[in-house]
Amino acid sequence: MTNSKTQYLFILLTFILLLANVAAQLELTALSERIAHLETQLALKPQKQSPSESNLDVELEDIQNRLLTLEQSQHAFTDQKITKTQKPNTNQATLSDEDRVEKEFLTGRTQWQDKYLPTLHADSDKKATMMVKHLVKSNTLTQSQQQQVFSILRDNFVEAAYVIADTDAYPTFADFTAQIQSLNQLKTKRLTQILSDEQLSQLNQVDWHSRFKQHALH
Repeated sequence: MTNSKTQYLFILLTFILLLANVAAQLELTALSERIAHLETQLALKPQKQSPSESNLDVELEDIQNRLLTLEQSQHAFTDQKITKTQKPNTNQATLSDEDRVEKEFLTGRTQWQDKYLPTLHADSDKKATMMVKHLVKSNTLTQSQQQQVFSILRDNFVEAAYVIADTDAYPTFADFTAQIQSLNQLKTKRLTQILSDEQLSQLNQVDWHSRFKQHALH
């Protein structure tokens, strides 16, 4: 309903502008003819001007000014018309681009699911183990702490993978991103109950994405 009203108003506005443009063109023609007539009269007069000749000059200048104003109005109308007609096309292209991005994102998630979901739990164990080993190199953690950190990280990888695969619950990029952020916030909250701020910082400073790729983990 809103789109129909918008289209109707756009058509009505365009029609009004067209009528104004036609009227301006008619006046331009009349003024041009009047200017030509006045210039002919001035050319036939002697060099010495009488009051009536001065009036002709004033009238000619006034008409020329009106002509300039009308021409400027015509240019403004043309620019406005171009802007109005191009704007819907721009919006349409933008919407089309958004749809294309969402479609490609959905396709990528499906391909990821087919390729990596079968080895999800084994890969999650390996990634969590790598992260715990990194912490142990420079920090003293009890076996209980190591196991807790391992469980938190592994569960986060598994839950994130299910978000990627669940295109019904999280169909759009915005839905997907919001849920992943929620999972990461929960992971951080749980880790802060075990690790110090410095230890957590050490864990987050590593480019784990690149490191996992080196071990064929995704």
